Parts: sequence; structure tokens; C-alpha cells
Amino acid sequence: MTRGRWVSLLGLLMFLSGLSCNSIFAPDDGDLRGSVSDDRGRALAGASVTAGGRTVTTGSGGGYALSDLPAGNHTVTASKAGYASRSVKADLPETGGLSCDTPSGRAPAIALTLDGWNEYAAGLYSDAAQSFRQVLAADPECADAANGLGWAAARQDSLETAKSALEAALALEPGFADALAGLAFVGAALRDDDTAIASASALLDAEGDDYVFRRDAAVTSSAVRRVLAQSLFHRGDYDLVQAQIDLLDPANGLDPAVPATWVVEGAAYASYEEALLVELEHLGA
Repeated sequence: MTRGRWVSLLGLLMFLSGLSCNSIFAPDDGDLRGSVSDDRGRALAGASVTAGGRTVTTGSGGGYALSDLPAGNHTVTASKAGYASRSVKADLPETGGLSCDTPSGRAPAIALTLDGWNEYAAGLYSDAAQSFRQVLAADPECADAANGLGWAAARQDSLETAKSALEAALALEPGFADALAGLAFVGAALRDDDTAIASASALLDAEGDDYVFRRDAAVTSSAVRRVLAQSLFHRGDYDLVQAQIDLLDPANGLDPAVPATWVVEGAAYASYEEALLVELEHLGA
């Protein structure tokens, strides 16, 4: 099998760096092939693409091919007047074969998870799930396809399917942050508090407050921390809930030993637990 790589460039010439499994078979040794498009997905002709000291210009369909590059890591940069230049890392294997940007480092044999994530972004969750299943049928070790299937299934409220897929992604790539985030939300939705707590805690321990799900900017460390707090509340671990709330809202002022502090948004509550729950709901609003 010869070595090659297909990379795609979208969004003001923004390479989808890490948007996993965007690799297919390329016909010749040392080839990097791909396409360039604008933020509306329209092909950009006349864009310059550079890697390994070589520069080519995209054709009428936005495509390019950089040939005879040495094996190893390359920075591929696209630029065109009126657009912001963007770069992505690409790898040409020494011994041939395919390359995949999933955290597992595995390559799909046929389909691109890019298709699935584009469908996911468009809200076409059933189509996205099918695309991810097609990738997994070709390459069962593509962690990001399993991750994508988990998120797409969760969006369709197929929670058990989502849980199985996200667990599969984590089995392929332990510590996969996006899969941990998904499993935290799915565990909470299933009232599987142990799964939600373990997944959320693992993600927050690894990422701290810097995590953002690259497919949905609303899924952040703060959102995961709220899920963790809610699941801890279900278990009755109120001191741990308070610790999470203190991180999310340092000015909350709740104190289990001081009834006068059991106030949220100006409303007083008869018990600390009730005030704690209302504060959690307020944080999630």
C-alpha cells in the first residue's frame, strides 16, 4: 500500500486540524492531496498551498496535490488574497499506508468522519450516525468515528447506543476528552451517576477549565462541571456539590450551617439542599 494523505480546508481557509479521520487512500508515494474552500463550503480556485518547500495552486474545484514529499511530518499552509491563511499538520508514513488524525492514530479504510461531523453540525444527526457507522464498518478502530456516533446518538436520545459508542471510543483512546464529555452528559441523562461522575471528573482532571468541545462551543468545562455537580447531588454528596458550585459561582454564598445564606436570586429556601438544587438549576439556565 502506498502512502498518501487527503486533508480538507474549510472556514476562511481554516484547516480542520484534528477533525479526525479526514484521510483516504492516495495513489502515489509522497502525495498530499486535498481541497480548499471558504466558510460557506465553496471551492476556492487559485489558492496557494505549500508544504515541504513545494507550492501548488488549487484548480477550479479547489483541489490540490503536492507530490514527491519525503515521509514524516509536514505543515501544509493555504493562502489566498482576501482570506486568512491557515495551516495544519499532516503526516506521510515511512512505510506506507493511511494516516488518520483521530487521537487513536488509526486510519479509516473508506469513509471520512468529516462527512459525519458536517452532518452533525447541520443538525442531521441520523445522517451523521449513519456516516460514522460506515467509517466504523471499514475501520473499527477509528476512535473519533465511535465518538461521533456517540454524540449523534445522544442528540437523537438513543442514550444506550450513545453510551456504548462513547465507551468504545474511550477503549480505543483512553482519556479521549470529547468522548469523556459525551459520556458525562449521557450518564447524567441515564441517571447513571457513577458513569457521569467518573467521566466528568476524568475530563476536568485532565483539562481543567480549558476544555471546549470543538464540534459545539457550548460544551465547555463549565458545562461538564455542572453535570458533575448534578450527579453528585443525586448521590447526596452535598459537600462535593458545594465545591463544584464554588468553582462555577464563587459568590454563591451558600453555607450548610447558616440558614440565612440559603438564598438564590433573592429567594430564601427552607433547607440547604433545596437552595443547593435551585442554585444548580440557576447555573444551568
